[in-house]
Order: sequence, then structure tokens, then C-alpha cells
Amino acid sequence: EYDILNSANQEGLNDSQKETVERITGWSDEILDALGSADEASIYHNANLTESNINGKECLIRNDIDLNQKDEDGISNKERMERGRPPINKNGEDITVSIKGRHDPIIVPRAVVVVEAMAAITILDAMLENMGTTVQM
Repeated sequence: EYDILNSANQEGLNDSQKETVERITGWSDEILDALGSADEASIYHNANLTESNINGKECLIRNDIDLNQKDEDGISNKERMERGRPPINKNGEDITVSIKGRHDPIIVPRAVVVVEAMAAITILDAMLENMGTTVQM
């Protein structure tokens, strides 16, 4: 069904594509708006990802990872992921996890402010470093 969705050189999904993906998956508008293409939607759907609300944000997650499962060191999958380590499956093998999200170019309008702030911090740091070497007690 996703073949009818493909559109060359298109960023995101158009309204018709969103309706089709929603009909197939039941995913919310928040998820549909975050999808970059019909191919991406197809990959997530074929991977059996399910929508879940995590910390107030709708996310697509795998439902085959037991967060309470512990490795040979007694560390749960949840703790492993919090430490940046991959979770393990029932056989104790690492599960490859890919984190995807929106990459809005929101920094662009703020770039000048960010650069000015970085410059100010660098100048202040240099001044404080210099003051420490020239102050006589």
C-alpha cells in the first residue's frame, strides 16, 4: 500500500499520504508530521513499531524489548539504555536501537545570538584567566 505514497523529491508526507498512513497504522498526527517520507513510514510499519507516549511526546517504539530484563551483571535494559548501552534480547544478545526524530533548523534564526553568547563567554573566560595571573596580593 505504501507504493502509492511515493513522491520523488518530497520532504515529509502530503495530506493524502498522511491519511493513507493513518488508515494503515493508526498513528497520530504528531507521528505523521514527524515522518520524512513514505519510505520511512513503511520501514517503521514493517518493523512493527507501536506508538507510545513517553514523557509527554508521542514516539514509535519497539514492543519486543523487556525493560526489566537484566543482563549477567544484573543491569536492566532500562538502566542499560539510560547509560547509552544497547538493550538485550531474551538470549542476552545486544539489540540495535536507532533513534530518529525531527531535526528542525530552529538554530538558524538564533545562530547570531548563539555565536555572540559563545564569543562573550570566551572573552569573559580569557579575562578571568588573565586577572588571575596579573593580580598582586
